[in-house]
Amino acid sequence: MRNVFVFLCLSFCVFTATEAQSSGIEFGARAGNSVIAADLTIPVKYHRTRTNLGWGYEFFMFDNYFDFIFPVYREERFVYAGLGLGLRYWDVNRSSYDGFGFAVAGELGGEIRLRKSNFTVGLDANPSYDLIMEKFILNVSLAARFRF
Repeated sequence: MRNVFVFLCLSFCVFTATEAQSSGIEFGARAGNSVIAADLTIPVKYHRTRTNLGWGYEFFMFDNYFDFIFPVYREERFVYAGLGLGLRYWDVNRSSYDGFGFAVAGELGGEIRLRKSNFTVGLDANPSYDLIMEKFILNVSLAARFRF
């Protein structure tokens, strides 16, 4: 079952990468109250896609968001709002459910691109609702990514 999950995650990353520009990709980590994740952002025209592969207390997750970016100060400081879809694999050893879940998610946050380095730091809130499990999850997280 986990092999299917890994295959779906990698397929989704390849699909996302085909829509991306060749520069401005950021990769890093995100940590919050219910999940720790690897975080990848890829610019798409004037916005971006953001992909997370994470581990929560009760589940493994794979989320993909499309973020609308609104600059606040030049292009270094901006706020963003996005919508996304998430694939979950709930672990029966840590939750009352075993198997796949599918979440509809949103996010609202702000980020600062550090001027003299290639780092971006941010804070955001990611509410999601798993349609199969009928469970609401709110994750508030800090992110740090390196720009390539």
